[in-house]
Amino acid sequence: MEELLVYAILLYEGLVTEGEYSKRLDILFLDNPKNDDLLYWESLPGNIQNIEPFWILSYADDPLSWGDEEQTRNIYKQMLHYYEG
Repeated sequence: MEELLVYAILLYEGLVTEGEYSKRLDILFLDNPKNDDLLYWESLPGNIQNIEPFWILSYADDPLSWGDEEQTRNIYKQMLHYYEG
């Protein structure tokens, strides 16, 4: 599921095409056809936006508003290393 969210973000930023996103969605769904989240992808970001590590994206840049770049970097590092041991 997380992989598809990454594709959605890349699509939003214009780094992958809609065709690439759809192809990856199809592959993931064929590997797991009982996954309703993949069946209804229009609700996809909503399904996992409140789950770690993606929840971090909702507040990670807040410290920048008071000039705390270091804290923002630490938050993003925490997110990027979420799945490590």
